[in-house]
Order: sequence, then structure tokens, then C-alpha cells
Amino acid sequence: MSATATADPINQSGATSKSKKKKNRKKGSAAANKAEETEKANGNLSKEEAEDHEEDGEDDDEQAKPAAQTADPDDDIDDDDLPHSPTIIQTNGLSPSPPSPSDTSARLDAIAKERDALRQEVTGLRKSLENIQSKHEAAARGDDVSSKYEEEIRTLRDELDEANEGKDHFETQYKNLLGRVNTIKTSLGDRLKADAVSSPRRMACCVLKTAERIADLS
Repeated sequence: MSATATADPINQSGATSKSKKKKNRKKGSAAANKAEETEKANGNLSKEEAEDHEEDGEDDDEQAKPAAQTADPDDDIDDDDLPHSPTIIQTNGLSPSPPSPSDTSARLDAIAKERDALRQEVTGLRKSLENIQSKHEAAARGDDVSSKYEEEIRTLRDELDEANEGKDHFETQYKNLLGRVNTIKTSLGDRLKADAVSSPRRMACCVLKTAERIADLS
């Protein structure tokens, strides 16, 4: 009975060694798991740091790209040709710093000067246009006056031509009348001469006839 009741020490020692081995295995696996977790954590940290470095490099590249783009052939364009506006241009999500008050005041002064210069140019152009219009109006008036004078001169010339024609007609009539008067004068002179010669004879005949009539009556 005692032999069966007491446990075999060899079996007990084997059981204890097995339990120790199991515990050691568990400890080893736990340590291995911890080591793997630490390695994974370190790996994740290194990966995150690498990604952060890559993102920083991409940001630097993106910042360098706008600088390269700004130094394009458009630099040949003068600053005066660009519009002066205080607006802030955003490039690739990065907003540049706003201009200083001195820059804005200088731009405003330049804009005011340009505006004044444009106003002066506009006033000068208006004056020149008014002068040209006045010259054209004066020329048009002169043309009207000259046309009126030309019409009057034409009418006077027509009247002069008519008067000359009438003068010629009257001269011909006058000449004809003078010829008739001259012929009448000559005919009258001839008659008077003839009458002067024949008048004494007629008077003697008349006296004789009257004497004969008186003698017959007596």
C-alpha cells in the first residue's frame, strides 16, 4: 500500500523538468514576441521617418519648381507691362507673404502718376481734335463762301454777257438810225436847194396869174 501511495521520484522529477521547460518556452516566446513588437515599432518609426523625409524632399522640390517657373522666358516682360494689383497669388497651396505698406504706397503712387499722365494725354488729344474740327469747319465755311461768291460771279458774268449782247444790238440799231438820219439830211438839203432855185420863178408865175385875173375882172 505504501509503495502505491508514494509517487515515483523519477516521474516527479521528469514532470517538474517538463513544467520548467514549458515555462521557459513560454518565457522565450514572450520575449521573442516582445522583441518582434519592439522591432516592428522601430521599423514603423523608421518607415514614418523615411516617409517624412520623402515628403520634406517633395515639398522642397515643389518649392523649387515655382522658383524655376518664375524664372521662365516671361522675365523679358517689363514690370510696367504687368498689372499692378495688391492681390496675393497662391502657387501650389503656398501663399507668399503680403507686400509691405511701402511697396503698396509706391505702387499706388505709380498708378496715380500713370492716371494723371493718361488724363493729360487725353486732354491734349481732345484739344488737337477740337482744333482739327475747327479747321475743317472753317474750311467748310470757306468752301461755302467761295461757292456763294462763285455763284454770284457766274450770275454777274451772265448779266455782263447779256448786257454786251444788248449793247451790240443797240449799237447796230444806232448805226442804222444814224444812216437813216444822214440820208434824210441829204435828201432835205437837196430839196431845199431845188426849192431855192425854183421859188422865184414860181413867185413870178403867181404874180402874172394874179394880174391877169385882175385885168379880166376890170
